[in-house]
Amino acid sequence: VITAYRRPRQTVKQTSTFYDQQYAMLLAEGHKKPNVRKHFITSLIKIVHKLIEQDHKVIVNLDANEIIGQDKNFGIQTLMDSCELGDLHSVVPGEVPKTYKYGYEQRIDYMLGTSGVLKQVMKAGMLAFDDGIFSKHRGLFVEIQQQGTARDYPRFY
Repeated sequence: VITAYRRPRQTVKQTSTFYDQQYAMLLAEGHKKPNVRKHFITSLIKIVHKLIEQDHKVIVNLDANEIIGQDKNFGIQTLMDSCELGDLHSVVPGEVPKTYKYGYEQRIDYMLGTSGVLKQVMKAGMLAFDDGIFSKHRGLFVEIQQQGTARDYPRFY
């Protein structure tokens, strides 16, 4: 299980923000004009590929700060295609609710999984906004059957 956060901002402000620290780290590693968001995707792809090569089933929990397909180059769709990851909430019937409440509501948070995980999803769901903790995001969860295959018709809670 991998939990990851991808920053939304794509410009350097020379402060001590998470984005600026990543940018500085990439500069120190010899990258001439670092693209932090691209580097995030390419690094995550390498990690997932390595786990798949070791015959692991992989789940990626991701605050992507992107709607799938929004970033045509090195976006979440690139990660999903390259690693053959499926959206664990899309295997259940019905529309998947939005996960981000500020601005206009949109879906920018995901639980992705390899085919071995997708086959085991029994149910998927999301908490209401501010359920448990105050957050601009919903809590996401899935119920995974440990052995055999999941039921034919998983449902949202």
